[in-house]
Amino acid sequence: MDTIQLLSSAAGLGLVGGVRLYATVLVVGLGVRYDLIHLTPGLSELRVLADTRVLAAAGIAYALEFIADKIPWVDSLWDTIHTLIRPVGAAMLAAAALGDFDPVTRTILVILCGGIGLSGHSTKAATRLVVNHSPEPFSNIALSLAEDFLVAVGAWLSIAHPLLMLGVVAAFLAIFAWLSPKIFRLLRLEIVALWAVGRKYLAPSRPAAAPVPPVYSDGPLAKAMTELESRIQNLPEMFRGQLGRPVALPCVKCAATKSVGGLRNSMGYLCFDADGLVFVARRGFRFRVVTIALTEISGASLRRGLLLDRLDFKTGVRERSFHVFKSPDA
Repeated sequence: MDTIQLLSSAAGLGLVGGVRLYATVLVVGLGVRYDLIHLTPGLSELRVLADTRVLAAAGIAYALEFIADKIPWVDSLWDTIHTLIRPVGAAMLAAAALGDFDPVTRTILVILCGGIGLSGHSTKAATRLVVNHSPEPFSNIALSLAEDFLVAVGAWLSIAHPLLMLGVVAAFLAIFAWLSPKIFRLLRLEIVALWAVGRKYLAPSRPAAAPVPPVYSDGPLAKAMTELESRIQNLPEMFRGQLGRPVALPCVKCAATKSVGGLRNSMGYLCFDADGLVFVARRGFRFRVVTIALTEISGASLRRGLLLDRLDFKTGVRERSFHVFKSPDA
């Protein structure tokens, strides 16, 4: 039973460390220092977290994270920076919790706990990216405070009631396995968007592109097309073959929103054809194509965002929207 409890504690610390590494270290360290958390002999190596120097470092880092995590889009940037830090930190916590295991078994389990930490971090980062698209900041603050509370409770449960925490970890991993493709697409979108922002300001370029059909220079699309002019490029040959077009098509690199059925957060290209808009993306192992006839579009607008701009098309009673990258070099 002691072995199962040690494994449960390691898995629990790996999960909450992946979500909030500094808060986890701070909660466990303070709990041990002030005798609020009682470590079993197998978890004795975690006593190092109660050291004044460790607590000071964790406290400073958590204070910075507490502020950054409450600011829309700054939290996503913070999560991106911590994509490696949190899983590695979670693995180190697990290594301390598994101090009594033989080196080979310990190494294997630490790697697994690092994977649990990465799944926790990925879920948190993806959730915050979704919330950041809301126009108000209060949902970010509420979600961040909820995360602070849940991580504190989770860190305590990992030490005080490890078997209960094991059930929480098992339930989380089951849900994560179902959500992982969606989470992967969302995180990939965030990383590419950050890259595009960097390219826009640090290495701007204007790729050669085929001319946009004249029909786009007048009517409801004219203003949006003017704002997109610097991002227009030629459709890559691989995607061009899927459309059966021997000549280059002008397009912008973007990602579909939930308004494009079944393709949410799928990255591809929105092409400007003479007959209408054509969105082509690769989803899994096959290409998907969505067309919007020009006759269906009654209006278009480009809304600026910090990482991504949003291109909206009014088509009758519904709206089709796409996230457009800041640079054609995304």
